[in-house]
Amino acid sequence: MKSKILFCMLSLALLSGTAVAQKLSQNARAAVAFEPPIREVLSPDSVVDTLFGPAFSEDCGSQVTALTSNNWGFITGTNGYDDAEKAQRITLGAGSFTVQEVWGFFAAASVVGNGTLRAKIYESTASGPGTLLATSSDINASDIVTDTAAIVPTSFFFPTPPTITGPDVFVSIDFADLYGTQDTVGLWMTNPDCGDGDDAYELWGDGSGWFSFDDANSWGIETNLLIGLVVESGSVSTQAPLSMNGLQVLAAAPNPATEDIRLSYYLADATEVQIQLYAADGHIVQSINKGFQASGPFVETLRTHNLPAGTYAYSITTENARLTSKFVVQH
Repeated sequence: MKSKILFCMLSLALLSGTAVAQKLSQNARAAVAFEPPIREVLSPDSVVDTLFGPAFSEDCGSQVTALTSNNWGFITGTNGYDDAEKAQRITLGAGSFTVQEVWGFFAAASVVGNGTLRAKIYESTASGPGTLLATSSDINASDIVTDTAAIVPTSFFFPTPPTITGPDVFVSIDFADLYGTQDTVGLWMTNPDCGDGDDAYELWGDGSGWFSFDDANSWGIETNLLIGLVVESGSVSTQAPLSMNGLQVLAAAPNPATEDIRLSYYLADATEVQIQLYAADGHIVQSINKGFQASGPFVETLRTHNLPAGTYAYSITTENARLTSKFVVQH
């Protein structure tokens, strides 16, 4: 079996937080806010939720990195060991979900032959990814989004949006074809010893199968990969509260709305809060910075009488969570 060693790294702050551990180089760039766009197609009869892996909620995940291998390439990307896929466990909760897209957050993409890559969704088992459930359409390496000023997603779409069931799935990025075109890519990851390496896996290109990142035969580190999953779940009119890391968002009311809409949410802990309203084409209609709010229930009332009829999405973002839902405006 191959033995893997950490070599050097690039660092970037995801949110303001503590200093990088001493075993990492101190070359963190300026802090950037994580604010992924709303880009899914909105429909009036379902709830949109953007689900992220634990990399986005770990306290130690306020800083992320892109570590290079001692054998060319990236630990969370293409490298000299011919790793074919990198996968992250994502918790959905109970029920069924229609996948709109997968978000991969890439730190680097060096394009040579402009090969193709794709996202995949697997059943979650105790020993890693299980049965393959869905494969996205291919994108080219030149389509990968990287930005030195922000962490932004690259979207992978499906020919037919698949329906999956909870409570967990594995979501992977498959870049096996890039070895033939010599393109080098790497995903953002939490710093070593941040997270649970048993939630992040890689598929070896030599046919050995899947190995967790904390396996001694693999990298032997605890980390999580920055991968997101955009899903639709349930009916707007019967929506159960969405919950994530101390944030709970209740169904907007009245829905459909005519004159105004009440956005209700609950904070388990005091935190900064921002609310954004999006039109169906994804552009921001209104952005409200609520500042620092104490724990407890809150209601934000938005006037809708001057909004065109249609479906709107809104997101509520705290320091540790971001939840997205929808409502309909009728006149």
